[in-house]
Amino acid sequence: MKRKRNLIIIGFIILGISSLLMWKWNTWFKNPTEERYTISCEPSRIMISLCGNDENSRLVSWCSDSSNIQPLVEYFKIDKKDTLSIQAKPISVKTQGGVTTSYHAKLTNLEPESTYKYRVCNKFKSDWFEFKTAKKDKKFSFVYMGDIQDRIGGKTGEVFSRINKFTQNTDFWLFGGDLLERPLNKYWDYWFECGKNIFNTKPMIACPGNHEYHKGLIKKIDKRWMSHFQFPKNGPENFKGRACYWNYKDAIFICLDTDGIQGIGSLLEQKNWIDNVLEKSNKKWKIVVMHHPIYSISNCTISPFLRTFIKPVLEKHKVDLVLQGHNHGYSRVCKKDNNEINTPVYVISTCSRKNYLINIDQNAERTGSNLKLFQVIDIDKSKLTYKSYESNGELYDRFEITKTESKTLVDNKIPSTPEKLEAPERYKKKKKTKLKAYYKEVEKRRAHNRIIKKLISEKK
Repeated sequence: MKRKRNLIIIGFIILGISSLLMWKWNTWFKNPTEERYTISCEPSRIMISLCGNDENSRLVSWCSDSSNIQPLVEYFKIDKKDTLSIQAKPISVKTQGGVTTSYHAKLTNLEPESTYKYRVCNKFKSDWFEFKTAKKDKKFSFVYMGDIQDRIGGKTGEVFSRINKFTQNTDFWLFGGDLLERPLNKYWDYWFECGKNIFNTKPMIACPGNHEYHKGLIKKIDKRWMSHFQFPKNGPENFKGRACYWNYKDAIFICLDTDGIQGIGSLLEQKNWIDNVLEKSNKKWKIVVMHHPIYSISNCTISPFLRTFIKPVLEKHKVDLVLQGHNHGYSRVCKKDNNEINTPVYVISTCSRKNYLINIDQNAERTGSNLKLFQVIDIDKSKLTYKSYESNGELYDRFEITKTESKTLVDNKIPSTPEKLEAPERYKKKKKTKLKAYYKEVEKRRAHNRIIKKLISEKK
C-alpha cells in the first residue's frame, strides 16, 4: 500500500514537472534562429568606452569584415592638430548567422579637460568624431538607463536623441542590461543604429542582462557582447569582461553579471569578488550596477539569493547607490536605520517600450508603472544628486546623498507630483483578475502616500 502511494506521488511530481516544462519551454529554452548575415567592409558600430583605471583614456571600437590588414585609429587634440595613429586589434567571433569582427584600440596619455577628434580606418575611413576627456576637478555626471529591449523599428533612437540633447554635459552613459530584445545580429544592428550619433562621442559602459544571453539549461552570453565590449578584465575568473569595475575620479563603478549566476558556485564567485573589490577601494563614492534587483517588483527568482548573499556585502561596505533593471517598472528603496533613510539606495528603472504590472513595494520611497525613464546622477565632492526623468524630460523622482566626516545622509526631495501607477494598456484588455488585485495595491499605496504627506506637513 505504501509503495503504491509513493508511486502515485512520484507520478504526480513527474506530471507537474512535465506540465511546467511544456508551459515554460519557450521562455526557458527556445532560442530564435538567426538569419544569415555578413558584416560590411565599411566601419560600423563605432563606439567609445571608458577604460578601467584612467578617466582620461578611451577605448575605440568598431565592426567591419575580417579582411583588413592594418586597421587604425587616427586621432588628434583639436588645438594641436598633429595626428597620431594606433593600430587596432581584431576579435572575430562566429555565431549561428555568420562571423562578426570587432576592432579595438586604446587611446592613452590623453590630456585632461581636452577635446579630441578621431576616425577609424581600414580600406575605408569613417567620418571624424569628437569626444572630451574628464575635467580636472572631482565633479562629474552620468546618465543611467535600465532595460531598453526594443523591437526593430521602435522609438529608441528618438528617445536616445532627446536624452542626449537634455544631458549634453554628462561624462558617460551607463546601462543596466537588456540592451537588446534578443542576442541576434539584427538586434545588434538596431542597437547601434539607435545610438550611432551618441556612442561614437559619449563613452558607454554596461552590465549584461538576460536578453544578452542565449537560453538553455546552461545559459551562454552572446559572443558579440564579449567582442563589442572590451570592458576591463579585472573581474572574477569566470566572468572577465562581464563583471568588472571602473574607477572614475572619486568614484568606483562595479558591474555584476547576475544572469551569469547559474548556481551557488557562480554566485559565491561574484560575491567574494565584489567583497574584495569594495574592501580594497578607497573611493569616496561606491556605485554598483546589476541587472536583476535586490528588492524585486515582479516575479524574479534570483532576487532572494541576491538579498541573502550580495546585499549584506553592499551594506557592509556602505555602498551608496545600487542601479538595477529587469522589472520594467520603477522603484526606489532605501536602507532604514531607526526609521531614518540611509544608504544603499536601491533603484530599479526602465526605458523600454515593454511594461508589465508591477508588485508595488509599499515600503518604497517612490515607485512607478508604465513609464520610460532615464536618470542623471551628479557627483560634486561630498554630494550626490540623483534625478529621474521621464523620456519627455519631466522630473519624476529626486534625492540627495551627502557625506560628512561622521555619517552619510539621504535627503528625500521627491517632486510633489503623484506617483504614476497606471496599468499598461494590454492588461486592461486581458487578465482582469490581476488588474483588480493590482488596483487594490495602488489604492493602498495612495492611502499610504497621503498619510506620509500629512505627517510631513504637520512636521513643518
